[in-house]
Amino acid sequence: MSLAEASIPLRVEPPEPRKPLLKVLTQLTPHENIYTVPNILTFSRLVAAPVIGYLVLHDYHAWAVGLFAYAGITDLVDGYIARRWNLQTVVGTIIDPMADKTLMTILTVCLAIKGALPGPVVRPYSLGVDVLTSCYSLAGRNHSRS
Repeated sequence: MSLAEASIPLRVEPPEPRKPLLKVLTQLTPHENIYTVPNILTFSRLVAAPVIGYLVLHDYHAWAVGLFAYAGITDLVDGYIARRWNLQTVVGTIIDPMADKTLMTILTVCLAIKGALPGPVVRPYSLGVDVLTSCYSLAGRNHSRS
């Protein structure tokens, strides 16, 4: 190899223009659209739970049953929509069981206050099961993400 060949300069390309920081961050951090129909239906169930409890405590039983039926139907429909149109989200996997457990816990407490649950043993047992399964599902969700 001669001296002339060794001194051939390498072609240096100009650096790529820098991207704006926001564009880079959105590419680095994956995100999902949480504003989907199934999540909105689930959130409405979460909001309906204390309303149902209030209606039970104040003897508006027809309204409570109607709102409870709404909660049951939306539970069925949001799951169907999420699976059918592939709209499952991480938020949905958290708030769907949370809405179910919240509704059952509030109804158990309100019916116990009204004396509508049979036997003194059933009340603490069913409330304990609801609270423990709620804690377990949230704790399990946090551990599976690590």
